[in-house]
Amino acid sequence: MSSRRFVLQWAAAGWLSCVAFVVLPPVLRPMAGSAPDLPTRARDALIEQWESGVVAPVPSMADLVAQWADYHLLKSAFAFLVVVALARVLGLLGRARPLLVGVIAVAATVAWLVVFANVQGALAPLASVVSLLPPVSTDARYAAALSGLRADLASGVANPVTSALVEDFRFFHVVMVALAIASAVALGLAARRAARTGHLRSTGHTGAAVLLVVVLLVIGAANLSTALDPIPGLLGALPSPMP
Repeated sequence: MSSRRFVLQWAAAGWLSCVAFVVLPPVLRPMAGSAPDLPTRARDALIEQWESGVVAPVPSMADLVAQWADYHLLKSAFAFLVVVALARVLGLLGRARPLLVGVIAVAATVAWLVVFANVQGALAPLASVVSLLPPVSTDARYAAALSGLRADLASGVANPVTSALVEDFRFFHVVMVALAIASAVALGLAARRAARTGHLRSTGHTGAAVLLVVVLLVIGAANLSTALDPIPGLLGALPSPMP
């Protein structure tokens, strides 16, 4: 009965953390989290940054990037709390109810990947802001900024603004490489220890752990490829030019 109570308590903690993940970041960082004009702000900041021609962020870009970093930091913290709660539930359930354990393990894996994505946004917010850019419109200045970026990326011209964006985009993927490899190593070591101590006797659980390590390594390898050659990825992330 006591174990069941603890399971319910941690499950409730996980559910509350999920709610906090969705609700609290926009409340705590309202300008970055809930403003409906984020694409407009990103567009205007890009225009000003491009026209400035300097590496140092212009005020509009600096404000947006700082707020976006804080927003993702909050999201990563709440997502991590979800992972902790689900991990505790898994530990308390042990080998009981294998189907439920499998579902919770999948949920914990998804939550862990959400942590990854938000840590990326917190540590490399400039690259993350690219995802906020709206489609190309009839705004001549916006179209000129995007065309200039694309031309620089395609030709390899070392424009200061383009170079800063490329380096942040590279770091964005380096962060994921580090997170994926560290998690794969930690999971592999934990699974090996659990197998030795008898806590991982199920072939299904062992197979799931191995599969997750492989998935993490694949994620790391894919991001390493982009980190080594970030320009094609950045070109793909920018809004497409008008037909």
